[in-house]
Amino acid sequence: TRLCYEVDEDDVRRAVNQVKGNLLHETDRPQGSCQEIGRQLQTLGRRVTMKEMFERLDKINAKEVKRVANSILYDKDVVLSGIGPI
Repeated sequence: TRLCYEVDEDDVRRAVNQVKGNLLHETDRPQGSCQEIGRQLQTLGRRVTMKEMFERLDKINAKEVKRVANSILYDKDVVLSGIGPI
């Protein structure tokens, strides 16, 4: 739940840049491009250009990460399950 209280803007930029790099790397292969198109159609209902995707990613900031973390993680019970020796 640290994301609910303290998020460093540098960490957010680093994560966004990593996602951008992964997107570019993934779409270099035909199979990766098809998976990305399918993911976009399932989540957004349409195909998104790489430019639009990068613009959306660039809008993410520390304040937004904290807002989403608070709505999803804050004051929620954590559940953990495992198989085998833990």
